[in-house]
Amino acid sequence: MIDFKALKTVVVVCLLGMGCTTTPRVDVNAEAEQIRELDRQWVATFVEKDIEAAMRFFSEDAKLMPAMETPDGQLSDSGKYLIVWKKIAGEWKAIIDISNSDNPITQ
Repeated sequence: MIDFKALKTVVVVCLLGMGCTTTPRVDVNAEAEQIRELDRQWVATFVEKDIEAAMRFFSEDAKLMPAMETPDGQLSDSGKYLIVWKKIAGEWKAIIDISNSDNPITQ
């Protein structure tokens, strides 16, 4: 004979366990828009030459890989870039910033 009380308990425990392991839903479009807005703000800090403000967009252990520098130390280039963003403690931070030059290497 089936013990329905025990079966009911097992079903309830399983359902509760499944509810605890579900991944919270993320609004991917809202997160993407947030990153695009952060990128706009970040670019504005470079236009304004506000390096201190620009640095706030990076994680503490960010990796920077710039393409080329001119002999006087100024970045002067055109090409492609990639920024990898990661959500850390609820905030999007740039963890990798890579640029690649379309120009030939100068010596």
